[in-house]
Amino acid sequence: MAEHNVPNLDAMPRSELLEFWSHYRYPNGYNGKRAEFLTGLSDAVAAVRVMDTLAAYAMARACMMRLQAEGKIPEAQVYENHCDIYYSELPEQFRW
Repeated sequence: MAEHNVPNLDAMPRSELLEFWSHYRYPNGYNGKRAEFLTGLSDAVAAVRVMDTLAAYAMARACMMRLQAEGKIPEAQVYENHCDIYYSELPEQFRW
């Protein structure tokens, strides 16, 4: 199994999560950023799925953090649940 250097999205501040989402939300995007995380993953469909999931996790976590800061805890918990689902969908080697 290839070693992947996926950043710990749980340790990122909101601004970095939004930046991550902005760069990686399009798995086959114009900037070629997906390669640094997916080196050695030969299945293009799986690669797109992983990048989609990581980007969705980053956005959901950023939304959760904003809602928590605004004191909207029930709404934040909805996004936290989304994060749990996205994380569970990641293959083991892409988890932090």
